Amino acid sequence: MNGSLHFNRGLGEGVCFSLNLAGQEWKIIVPRCELEKLHIPLLKEIESRFRTHGGRFIVFLAGPPGCGKTTIALLWETLSKRGWIDTPLQALPMDGFHYSNVVLNSRTINIDGETFPLYRIKGAPESYDLDAIEEHLKALREGENIMWPLYDRKIHDPVQGVIPVISEGIIVVEGNYLLLDKPRWRNLHIWADLGVFIECPEGITRESLLARHRRGGRTPEEAISHYEFNDKRNRQIILSHRQGVDILVNAGSDQKPATYTWI
Repeated sequence: MNGSLHFNRGLGEGVCFSLNLAGQEWKIIVPRCELEKLHIPLLKEIESRFRTHGGRFIVFLAGPPGCGKTTIALLWETLSKRGWIDTPLQALPMDGFHYSNVVLNSRTINIDGETFPLYRIKGAPESYDLDAIEEHLKALREGENIMWPLYDRKIHDPVQGVIPVISEGIIVVEGNYLLLDKPRWRNLHIWADLGVFIECPEGITRESLLARHRRGGRTPEEAISHYEFNDKRNRQIILSHRQGVDILVNAGSDQKPATYTWI
């Protein structure tokens, strides 16, 4: 799989990285200025927080669908392995906590007076097993030896107990709703040491999501329908109801560099 970060695609020389996404090699191009101005200094600041903490330092990386959370978390993990920081860093995705397709097809939800199978809004907050998320975050916080689930994009279903979690270091948990200010979801922030939120223009996230849906087997028309019914609504929820943000990352544009701000 080939791709690029959504940030700063027109801003100078890029550096190629091979990331491991669920066992698949994923090549991305990151502008050098973005590495030097955003990712590396931000990682070093996070590492300085870890050094006064020890154990597992848990970072929530959140933002709207298609903003590049998974890519960024895996890039940070790769930069750690290449020695840009001294502390081990592990990326853990939230998507492995989706309910299985069997469960999603067996439950319903009412939207604007119409009843749909929960599968129809897969990716919305209601399609996640929040009990399992809380259980794993609590175990993560308490230093237990745990295995983390993974969402398999080949079978489009979660697989349990796939990822062994490191016992010490920076843990970047990435997911749309980790900093969501909604009932029950808002309780998750007690397990995090730091909250990072990504802001990205809708045009960029829409382009990314439509491409993802087409790669997953949808026709162009089906991809647009899914975006309008699911992704756009989820984006609005996430942007309108967020909490616990310590660092705001602005994705910038082809002409404007990405930045981050402590808030």
